[in-house]
Amino acid sequence: MTTALCIQKLGDEELLTATRGLVRRSLAMTADLLLHLGEIDARKLYLGRAFSSMFAFCVGELGFSEDVAYNHIQVARVARKMPAVIDAIRCGRVHLAGLRILAAHLTEEN
Repeated sequence: MTTALCIQKLGDEELLTATRGLVRRSLAMTADLLLHLGEIDARKLYLGRAFSSMFAFCVGELGFSEDVAYNHIQVARVARKMPAVIDAIRCGRVHLAGLRILAAHLTEEN
């Protein structure tokens, strides 16, 4: 049975519960991805892969669109300075695009 057919057979509450679970897992995965990207950036591992920048690595190696690469890199860099950003993403209190816009204004105090 395909995934689409399995989903169609779920009851309303089961579908909503499963969807909430997927969102929680997606947030956790995004937080973990940012941690990995931040470490790759800090170690400049992209240089050894023949990329001149983290941006080029994210687009060329990871297949991100330019917008997605930019957002992830900016937030990963902020998260290395302020680890609370990762927890905020993991809990769903903030989203990536919003954090990218706020990144220049974030301090330990706020």
